[in-house]
Amino acid sequence: MHRLSLLFTVLVVVPLFGSDSPKEYGDRTEADELQGIWQTVARESAGVRQADKGGVIHTFRDGQCWNCLVADPVGAYRADASHSPARLDRTEFLGGGKVQTWKCIYRRDGDTLRIATTSETGRRPQSFDDKDIFIVTYQRIKK
Repeated sequence: MHRLSLLFTVLVVVPLFGSDSPKEYGDRTEADELQGIWQTVARESAGVRQADKGGVIHTFRDGQCWNCLVADPVGAYRADASHSPARLDRTEFLGGGKVQTWKCIYRRDGDTLRIATTSETGRRPQSFDDKDIFIVTYQRIKK
């Protein structure tokens, strides 16, 4: 009986003393700065900016992203604000197990978010002034 209670203590009770904090965050469990609901308001290509009236709504949360057109996640993302400009890797779920990852940069200024990428999925822009980049501007939706 003593062995059974010792085994119970080791297998059930001892793990409860561990930290629930993700290792990569230390003791912090902060959301990344992209987390929230965003609506596209403009698109820019080859230096030409066009307003996006009635833009698509995108939600970023816990490494997944959705758009207002479907209920399931349409992709995943990983934001890294430690670089200048900040980096964003966006993976789109294409169906049939296929995915496509876009190397992006982003800049968030309050409730405005700008994401820039190139036409080549594996190449990340170095700045928002690069040639041949595509920029989407979002406005945060407050609920």
